Order: sequence, then C-alpha cells, then structure tokens
Amino acid sequence: MQEITYIIGHKNPDVDSICSALAYEKYKELIGEKGFCAARCGNSNTRIDRVLEKFNAHLPKFVGDVRLRTGDVMKTDIIKMNADASCFSVMGAIDKHDLRSIPLIDENNKLLGEVSVFDLGEFFIPHPKSAKEVRRVTATLNDIVKTLNATTHCIFEAEKPEDMYVRIGAMEVSTFGSFIHKEQLRPEQNLIVVGDRFDIQIKAVQMGVRAIIITGGYDIDDAVLEMARAKKVSVLSCPYDSATTALLVRMATRALPLMRKDLTILRSDYPLSKVSSKAKAYFGRTIYVCDENKKLQGLFSNTDLINLPKQKLVLVDHNELSQAVRGAEEADIIEIIDHHRLGSASTQSPILFLNKPVGSTCTIISSMFRRSGLKIDKRTAGLLCSGIVCDTLNLKSPTATSEDAEEIEALSKIIGISGAQLADYVFSGDSVILSNTADDVVLADCKIYSEGDVEFSVSQIEELDFSHFNSKLEELRTALERYRKAHNLYFSALFITNVSTQDSLLMLCGADEFASRINYAKDSEREVFELPKIVSRKKQLIPYLSALLKD
Repeated sequence: MQEITYIIGHKNPDVDSICSALAYEKYKELIGEKGFCAARCGNSNTRIDRVLEKFNAHLPKFVGDVRLRTGDVMKTDIIKMNADASCFSVMGAIDKHDLRSIPLIDENNKLLGEVSVFDLGEFFIPHPKSAKEVRRVTATLNDIVKTLNATTHCIFEAEKPEDMYVRIGAMEVSTFGSFIHKEQLRPEQNLIVVGDRFDIQIKAVQMGVRAIIITGGYDIDDAVLEMARAKKVSVLSCPYDSATTALLVRMATRALPLMRKDLTILRSDYPLSKVSSKAKAYFGRTIYVCDENKKLQGLFSNTDLINLPKQKLVLVDHNELSQAVRGAEEADIIEIIDHHRLGSASTQSPILFLNKPVGSTCTIISSMFRRSGLKIDKRTAGLLCSGIVCDTLNLKSPTATSEDAEEIEALSKIIGISGAQLADYVFSGDSVILSNTADDVVLADCKIYSEGDVEFSVSQIEELDFSHFNSKLEELRTALERYRKAHNLYFSALFITNVSTQDSLLMLCGADEFASRINYAKDSEREVFELPKIVSRKKQLIPYLSALLKD
C-alpha cells in the first residue's frame, strides 16, 4: 500500500470541504510534510466546479472506500510452476524458498490448484498400499532425465506422458521378470534400475522394458546399447546408487495428479476485514488472489494480516464517522480540522484536533497559514475565500464570526476580488435544482445525524429564490422519501435556503408524529415549513431538531 495520507472531507462534499482539503494539502507541502493528498468521497456539483474553474484548480482524487483490500497485502513475487512440473522440482522449490505449497498454473497464468509439502509427503511416504502403486511413476522419460540429471544413451518417445513402474534389478537373472506376470504388467510399462549387472541389463532389453537406468556411473556395453536400439528400449545412466535412483525416479512424477483444487480464491478488491472475520476458516491456508478469469495475481496467508499498516486520514469539515468516507472506522485518523459539533470519531492515540466555532473550515486553515508566516498563493487564497463565502453565505449566516470576516478581508487582497463579488459569481451559477435530478439534489449536500437511537438526514441546498423548488416540488418529495426508506431513517429533511432573502423552507418525509411538533408556520399547499431568517443547518436547524427529538 502506498504511504499516502488522504486529506478528505465528508460524503456529498460542498465547497468548504473540497477547498479546505486542497488548501490543507498545500499547507502540508509548504511546512515540509510529505505524502499528503487532497481527496473527496463524493461527487462534485455546479458550485464546486465554478469555484475550481475560477481559480484554475483540479477536483481532488476520488476515494470512495479506504478499507484495506487483499490487493494491499498480497505478495506478487510468487513462486509458481507450470502444470507439467515434477514432484522433484516442486519439492526443490518448497525447500529452497521455505514454503508450504506451490501454485500450479497453465500457459495463460490461470490458477489450476496447489501442491503442498503434505501432499508430497503423503505420496512419497504413503500409507500401506500395494507394492505396485508404491512403484508407480506418472511422467515422461524426459521428466526422469531432468530429475536424475541423467545421461541419455538412447531414448524413444521421450515426451510421452505415461504410467510406469520402477523396479531395482537386484535378483537372480533366472527369476528376473516374474514380477511382470504377478503384477499383471506389460514389459513396456517397467523402468529397470540396475548397476553393472550385464546379465540383468541384457534380460531387461530382451523383455522389451520401457527403459533401463544404469546407476553408479558404470560404463554401458556397446552390445547392450545396440540391442536396446533394436528393441527401442531407452537407456539412461546416472551417478547415484540404485536405491537413491529408484527414489528419485518416483519424484519425477508429475505434480498435477497430487494437486488440490479446493483453494481459497479472492479478488484483489475483497475487504480484509471480511477475511479477518473468517480467520478460523482461512487458518493455515494460502489465500490466492485472482482476477475474474482466475489469473493469478498474488497470494497471502493469515500471518500477513498481523500488524497491518492502516490507511491514514486527515478529516476536514467533519468529525462524525457517519459522514466520513467508507471504511474510516478501520483507518488511522491522524488529524481532524472542523467547525461542527463533536461526533463519534475516536482514535487509538492523541491527534491534532482543531475544532473552532467559526463559519467555515477554510477559516481555520487560512489562519494556520498566517500564524505560520506562510505566503498564500493566489489559487489557494481563492479556494479558501470561496469556502468561507459559501459556508457563511458571505457572512450573512448566523454561523459567521469576526474571524471569518478577517480571513475574507485578508484573502480578498491576495486574489483581487471582494467577498461580495465572489459571492455573486458563486451563487449566480446554475440552480442546483435545475442542473441535477431530484435524487442528486437530495444527495448534493446530505448528512445523516444520530440523536440517541434515532437516525435522520438533512440535505441542504441554496438557491437565489424558491421558484425552481416550487416547480420541482413533488419530484423532490418523492426522491426524499425514497432516500429515507433506502437508509431506514426516522425522517429525512430537505432544507432549501434563499440566499437573497436569507429565508428557508423545510420539506420533511417520515415521522408524522415528529413533524406535528415543529412549531414553524406550515404552507399547507406545498406541505413545507417556512423558516424565516433560518439559514444555518449546523447552528440553527440541527440544534432545533435535536431538541425536539430529546423532548
């Protein structure tokens, strides 16, 4: 996983959350702290786009989920083997690299299965079974040549895969060959391992065995070779003694028949938290990571999940996990910079937590630049000023403070645009209602809140007047109710603010018994509450709704 710390705002970002993330990234760069990257966990909107275009800034990177995935921990430097690998080569790789299993793949890197050290042990030290099965070798003659590092004197059909049976020619020549009848084998199925026994060599060739393997580095008589070529009996030689040779011949067996197919296979985007929750099922197993075509990408085991590095986050413009990027509860939150009420975020160790009762997160970050004596470039100043202007409705919101006003004044001098001029530019853009579907309007700046056991949502939009809202009234109500049901909320509210008159309307879906307690005037025709001079969701509306819920 890359060592990147994301500076990220809340879901359904607004201008303040986007601009504060970009500005704080610049701040970190100027104070020499590397690895910080501005990010977002929601879509942009018309207002954000206008601000970024105005100051030649790019939308931050989208990060929709910060949960660790299998792709973050998998090992990609994999020891793997083709389907035709021998047991000898698999055992050698297991021993050399201190592994417990080796994956087998086809020519397209598709995972076929695995061969473990336990499978090999069971094969080479089998439970009692027939002598015939203990001697069986499933391989090609070339597999045997490679395993023995043998010298080939003559060889026939070297690449033909077949079942062969190995036997040491150590008996009297008079009784040699009787085993073929006892075990109901054809002569050409037998591999004869023999030392300098000329008589056994001749007898084996005369019988027409598949091959004779001369051990101990002994010379081979020309007469034997001539007869072997005539009978098409392959002749190999190796430096090992007969017992060792017989054992190694069995290791030339293809590993494929021993392969296990009941593997644990996951995609690279599978959450590690789900792996941990099933730790007992995965214990002692190699977990393979493959794509949709089962092509092998990596692997890991349970031990790789110990002391995993978490994704580091800096939360801006929020501190409640219900509003944070998905997976934030599994991340390492190292800083929070916010101007909202304290929520449920908790950390394992002390962190930098700046929470001030000001109108905008951008106000806090702008003051950090000035206190540190850092020069703010025009682009960053424009972003900071836009965040403050939007979140405070150009200082007309009850959340606005003298500190917000001071920062707007200082930043306006850098960008050469007054707060009022910037507000006219930002708020005179396309209507949020006209430029989005009803569902997107509800999602544009939606936050979910908890009060005791009750969860509810409030979406806020700002318009120059209520005309577009009135024309889309029923579409918005349907979308709001759809959102409430989808998230199983007690109620969902749409808070529409008229930035010109500083008045708002409140549409509520769900919880009729709760709606009846709201003591603001209700427009019975539009089925909305009229909230004169109420413009702040954070400072005015949420405290009012929370108080009603507590009662």
